[in-house]
Amino acid sequence: MMLGPKSPHALGVHRLQILLQWFEEHRVTLDATALEIRVDHEGAMAVYAKRNVSEDEELCQIPKQAILSPRTTAISDLIELLPYHITSTFCVAVALLYERALGEKSVFWGYIQSLPPREEGCTLFWSDEELAWLSAAQRKQVLDDRRLIDDDWAAVVKLMDDHKDVFGKDLRERMNLEHFKECVSLVSSRAFTIDDYHGNAMVPLADLFNHSWKENVHFMTDGAVCEFCGVGEGCWCWEEEPDMGESDQTSSGNGGEVAVHADDAAPEPPELYDPEEWIRDEDDMGDEDDEDDDIRPSDILSMTAFTPVKAGREIFNTYGSDSSRALLKRYGFVERGSGHEEVSINEEELRQLASSMGQGGDEERWMFWNGVGRFCVDDVLNADDSDEEMEEDIDEDEGEGDGHGEDDGHDDDDHMHQDDHSEASEEEEAKPAPLALTAGGTPSPHLITLLHILTLSDQSFESYQSDPMSFLPYVQKLAEKQWNVQTKVRKVKVRGQMKLVKPSKTDLVISKVLKEISKHKLDEMGKEVEEHGGWKGLESRLTAIENKAKSGVLEESDRRIRNAIWCWIEERAVCEHTQKEYPWSERSDADICN
Repeated sequence: MMLGPKSPHALGVHRLQILLQWFEEHRVTLDATALEIRVDHEGAMAVYAKRNVSEDEELCQIPKQAILSPRTTAISDLIELLPYHITSTFCVAVALLYERALGEKSVFWGYIQSLPPREEGCTLFWSDEELAWLSAAQRKQVLDDRRLIDDDWAAVVKLMDDHKDVFGKDLRERMNLEHFKECVSLVSSRAFTIDDYHGNAMVPLADLFNHSWKENVHFMTDGAVCEFCGVGEGCWCWEEEPDMGESDQTSSGNGGEVAVHADDAAPEPPELYDPEEWIRDEDDMGDEDDEDDDIRPSDILSMTAFTPVKAGREIFNTYGSDSSRALLKRYGFVERGSGHEEVSINEEELRQLASSMGQGGDEERWMFWNGVGRFCVDDVLNADDSDEEMEEDIDEDEGEGDGHGEDDGHDDDDHMHQDDHSEASEEEEAKPAPLALTAGGTPSPHLITLLHILTLSDQSFESYQSDPMSFLPYVQKLAEKQWNVQTKVRKVKVRGQMKLVKPSKTDLVISKVLKEISKHKLDEMGKEVEEHGGWKGLESRLTAIENKAKSGVLEESDRRIRNAIWCWIEERAVCEHTQKEYPWSERSDADICN
């Protein structure tokens, strides 16, 4: 008897069974008393709590041997020939493309077959009609990414042409540009940062935890391992110091120091030890009866509960503190109400707006910002991150990489490997600082610092200009004030008496600039959405899509347009909050400060 096509749910259940068997074969473990993997009506998988989960419970373990990275793929040696660093996300996409083309011959097939063909919501696959619902800036990013991927594909084609013995005709038919784009979308949305050896990788089981800004688990990895052999504490790759005579000199090679001798011999990297053949001291060997004796602690990845989870609830990870725009670009979805929304403004826009208000500053102030100010902000923010890690007393690196965004903690709008080229120019221009209005209507740390530089008195600016390092304490004070602009009269206790403290003139001026920025952005948005009938047109289309969703009939195109509209609405809310945040800006300086 002929059976009809299986439902998406039934196919998903079948894929899950294969995946669970693959987990067992590759020693990927999950606490079966605490977790269960469910399949929804569309065949998508997610992780749920079978019982109440407590904070700090380790819920699953994934050996690094089971991850799919440029180091673990069958063509690892060939990937090293590509003009990108082997730890880059681009190289992960090439590894996935090859292993997927192998089909059941791949050791990763049991995992790969559980993945969707591509990340459908990814803007790489949007039609022109769907792209029209994005902002002009978003559309430009999508088109730029598509052009960069075409360039990347040329490098893959060259690799296959140079090694036809590996990439046969049948294999190449399954490794085309469209398949490469699909792999790019999967890596962009799912890859984790592992360590200094693997770089980024696809991580089975860990990528089944969906995203929420109210996350329940953290991804744990020992990232500080040897970049040559992948071993953590106890690596011997550089144990023997090179014999440095008077005529010797050192040169950087493969990320480390290697000896270059006077006889002009080509520099040779140190002989690497095969971790599988190492014989440790007895103290390092542990219990001989331990069946996991051959897996070092640094070779284990885990998902650990960050908060308690009640039985029956889905368990979420977080992909980082990204705005709706960033989530849509990298993962193909939007999360509303996260509190991470922002509206960006570039330096040229800010120059024009500030200048129109008489606060544009001279060229020296902008040079000071780009040469000193922005880096002071980076230092303060990085110091804050380090302090938080110390307070949490976490020895292991935690967070997700280019796929799950704790790698750099900010909205990464660049192409997925723009900074992954093995030979980057030292003179390359720095990435623009994130100047933005944030969800609460307040400025980002970089924006408020820049505005302070523009509004400093000439005397104060000259003192910081003559001694740039003295500007760091100034930025630290801004951080202590939570990067806020004071616009209201406060009651402050001074020598036992309550006194009213009015906003400073600097804060007043900055608040006016911020309000002007939000007005400019609202006007800009209003012009862009006119082609869709204005804000009312957007809201009408969104209502129609939501009604379709309630009926259970929602096409992928509807989801994409809904996500695009949500981005508009969230960014409008940011600007409206900014307008409300600074009521003092409507009053004169004299009225407030005198």
